Amino acid sequence: MTHLSWPIIPNSPYNENILDSILEGNLNQLITKPTRIRQNQAPSQTDLIFTNDLHLLTNIEYLPPLGKSDHLTIASKLQIHVAQAKNAIIKRINRTNYDKVRNDLALISWNSAFNSLNTSQMWKLFETKLSSSVKKHTSTIKIKVLPQKPWINHHLLKLIKQKKRIWEAYKRSPSENKYLDHRRFSNHVVSELKKARKIFEDNLAKSESSKKFYKYIRSSLSTKVGIPLLRKPDGNLCLSNKETADLLADEFHSNYSLETYGPFLKTIVSNRNSLSNIIITEAAIKETLKEIAKRQSAPGPDNITCQVINACIEEITTPIFCITKSSIEDATLPRQWLTANVIPIYKKGDKFAPTNYRQISLTSIICKVLETIIYKQMLTFLLHEKIIPDCQHGFLPGGSTITNMLVCVNDWTLALDSEQPRDIAYLDFSKAFDRVPKERLLFKLQSAGIRGKLLNWIRAFLSNRTFKVRVGSDFSQIRPVQNGVPQGSILGPLLFLVFTSDIPKLIHSNIAMFADDIKLYSNPLKDPGQLQSDLTTIKHWSDAWLLPLNQDKCTILRLGKDNPCVNYQINDTTIKVVAEQVDLGITVTSDLSWSSHINKICQKANKMLYLIGKTFQHISYRSAKKLYTTYVRPVLEFGGPVWYSSHVSDKNRLELTQRQATRLSFGTNRPSYEERLRLWNLPTFDQRKKRGDMIITFRILHGHFPVDLQTLFTINDDARLRGHPLKLKKEKFKTSTRQNFLPNRIFDTWNNLPQEIVEARTTNSFKNAYDDLNVANN
Repeated sequence: MTHLSWPIIPNSPYNENILDSILEGNLNQLITKPTRIRQNQAPSQTDLIFTNDLHLLTNIEYLPPLGKSDHLTIASKLQIHVAQAKNAIIKRINRTNYDKVRNDLALISWNSAFNSLNTSQMWKLFETKLSSSVKKHTSTIKIKVLPQKPWINHHLLKLIKQKKRIWEAYKRSPSENKYLDHRRFSNHVVSELKKARKIFEDNLAKSESSKKFYKYIRSSLSTKVGIPLLRKPDGNLCLSNKETADLLADEFHSNYSLETYGPFLKTIVSNRNSLSNIIITEAAIKETLKEIAKRQSAPGPDNITCQVINACIEEITTPIFCITKSSIEDATLPRQWLTANVIPIYKKGDKFAPTNYRQISLTSIICKVLETIIYKQMLTFLLHEKIIPDCQHGFLPGGSTITNMLVCVNDWTLALDSEQPRDIAYLDFSKAFDRVPKERLLFKLQSAGIRGKLLNWIRAFLSNRTFKVRVGSDFSQIRPVQNGVPQGSILGPLLFLVFTSDIPKLIHSNIAMFADDIKLYSNPLKDPGQLQSDLTTIKHWSDAWLLPLNQDKCTILRLGKDNPCVNYQINDTTIKVVAEQVDLGITVTSDLSWSSHINKICQKANKMLYLIGKTFQHISYRSAKKLYTTYVRPVLEFGGPVWYSSHVSDKNRLELTQRQATRLSFGTNRPSYEERLRLWNLPTFDQRKKRGDMIITFRILHGHFPVDLQTLFTINDDARLRGHPLKLKKEKFKTSTRQNFLPNRIFDTWNNLPQEIVEARTTNSFKNAYDDLNVANN
């Protein structure tokens, strides 16, 4: 919570009541600056604004006091959604007879039809045949949709009408019997409504569709999440969705920059192994179609949906094989593969400012089939040739935020345990994916061994791209994409990894990367100039390769009590020093304690609990458990192996969140927490966290990660020891910071596991055996 330090009054029950009310009410405190200012006194933050809806208030301003007051005037803009009376609408439901579509496609001899056609012509023919067949065999049914809750069906509507008729009968000739008839029937209707809502909410909780869940959650929000009419540069608001879409398109287009052809290294390593062609088979196309259809991604500009692909895989495999093979051979792509429909997503800040939106690009699903095949073969080659550095954890099989952070936190806790400071520099590239210069990227691909037809295809893939922004049902004008790796593509992230792959070779400090998130760290006592030298090197790299640093978002985090507090600069500007940094979703503080991170994740989890409790009012305890384990617990467990606090207050905070979750399906007369856990068949949160530690330890020691994490542990190879052969060697430590790091906190539990559990053949086997052991022990 912003600038509030709990407890306000030590050991005060009022303090706990206030905190519980804030958490359970999903309240966020918005004031971030002092609001009371007096001469010769330290400014204080005594005026607070709480809200349970962050979309409700924007643009908080701190204005001069009114009259003789020493409190600032706080002004804010309210974004109020005025609910309009909803009328019945006519909804069109499309029903496609896919048997007939498949029959149409099966009658086409694609090899003959494609004879002498180029790639674009083949695609046009295929897309026309497919879309016309789907259209021909799709019937549209018009239904009247009433503005009612989703659980209200025709039976309930009849009951509601009947209740109204009984009331009208009472009004015409009042009598006690008729009044009692109305009350009895009214109670029956209420009971039926509750029952219907409970069934609806239970079914929604059981559903695997997160889209349906979040749609239902959004229906309960006081402000509707959407794109408002944005503010133009002249200060006036747009007058239509079309104008808003064009304004956002201009903003997104400004992220791209033309590539200048200044000097950059043009020496190609000629004796390197190369990958110049991609092997495409019908079997690979079919498997990839199945794989992509399962994702249920939104369609791109060609409007070919995952539903159509899934229904017609057998019939479309051959034509897609022919088109993709021709595309690789000729290094050409159909126009629809080179454009994207962009959906703007609000980030934070002023909701009327176009700069506070990011883009999600929807591209052709069929193009993604070819991209996936290319990606797999390129990745295998790049890893074999060691082009991707070991310190890169992003967008790679087995790499994750956890592997990145475990490596770093291991180094940092060892340093603090040895009373050695560390300075960490967090670097941020400005609009990194949008600003990768095409020619420089192609040069780096060629240097990495990507040659021939494959390089030519990637050149075509990066060229002549366009996008248009959709707001509501309106689209902006089409805008060109001058540079960058394609947003929303399969290949884009891998191309970015190649572009930045040479950075670690230039650096002498420790470095860890997750795509465009880069951090450097070193000992400022041992070599005070090393980190500064590396920062200067990266600035020179940034200038040469036209990927600018966002200096406002670059920060320094200082670790260690005896840190000499060196100031670092980029381009003669001192980098901002912070007390804590959100590092890949995990809050890291200067003392490597985890209380701040725990506070943040508990607040986020409580927000979701609040929304679930507000929206789902009649669910069973089984459905409540499903909602908690699917949407709340993952928030608490994110990056779990990286962080751990032995402070009782932090443990209680985490347990309190789970305790509140188990109350979801019970009223005030609820069983004890222990009994609720038994009904839900759940361990305590502390036990669950220990289980997660055991699982990742098993995976690391059995080599399930491509990153070498086994160095975190030291195997005790003393032959005289009893027990399993993967016993760990006890590490000596001085600080609780190191004691609480993964290898030390799991030491006793891991070493005491039976051999058959430690030597399980798979991760799932280990999980099951570990759970059975805990059940037996309890």
